Amino acid sequence: MREPEQENIITVSHLNKEFVKDGTSFQVLKDVDLSVKKGEFVTIVGHSGCGKSTLLKIICGLVSYQDGSVSRNGHAVSGPDAECGMVFQDHRLLPWLKIRDNIGFGIRNMTKAEREEHIARHLELVGLKGYLLSAVLGMVLGSLMGMSKTVAHLLQPTVTVIRQIPIIAWIPLIILWCGIGELSKVVVIVMAAFFPIMMNTMSGISSTPAGYIEVAQLYKLNFFKTFRKVYLPHALPQILVGLKLGLGISWMAVVAAELIASLSGIGYRMSNARSLMQSDVVIVCMIVIGVVGILMDKILGVIFTAITPWNKKQK
Repeated sequence: MREPEQENIITVSHLNKEFVKDGTSFQVLKDVDLSVKKGEFVTIVGHSGCGKSTLLKIICGLVSYQDGSVSRNGHAVSGPDAECGMVFQDHRLLPWLKIRDNIGFGIRNMTKAEREEHIARHLELVGLKGYLLSAVLGMVLGSLMGMSKTVAHLLQPTVTVIRQIPIIAWIPLIILWCGIGELSKVVVIVMAAFFPIMMNTMSGISSTPAGYIEVAQLYKLNFFKTFRKVYLPHALPQILVGLKLGLGISWMAVVAAELIASLSGIGYRMSNARSLMQSDVVIVCMIVIGVVGILMDKILGVIFTAITPWNKKQK
């Protein structure tokens, strides 16, 4: 007696797949047919770039396709599920990319201009623009005040007065001037991070031993060389401490601003959960804030250790 023919557990019919890069289409798979029955062991052979991995990802529901049909156990594949697993060729799920490339990893089907606009918008959401701006302003002004007593005497009283006003007190005025949105967050981050960065930079620069400066004068180094070879190496550890303090303070300040008035962000999520009496959501948000703060502090610590190896040897 003839055994009944087994049904296919995988069926691919007239499959077509194209990738779009910088507005140009590249056809990876064209009119592909494949059927695999239960118990069969199938090997797909082809040169590098012929679409083997793409086909497997489509079968697993990890990648979409343009035309044709793909089914597993008689059900059309519409996305990843627990019934199908895939072992990737690389030892990590995602490739090693820079920050901008990581943000744009999932939107590679966009044009280059659209992708860059999307990446820039999401970078603004995490406050990098405000922190980088405060770092530049704080280090420049702190260096000038540390190297020149005249500049310090002119600016120190004004800076001291403004520094005594809590950042929370500035938030209503910032919202009034900048509205509720990303611009107000950037301003809050700049104001929160600027002062610790500036004060630590000024302290590090002004504490440079006079003997070092005299040696630079003997060698007739100009202003910029004196700063780069004398002031900066001595002040760098304190500047880095200021950057770390500024990052932590700006993170707390922007969450506080989101709590008061915002349409997005974790502070807004906490405020919304408070209104709905969702204490569990509030606690989770608090934990996330703490974890993010720790991660940022650790990442900066690793970077600073790499920048100042001599500081590590002294310890």
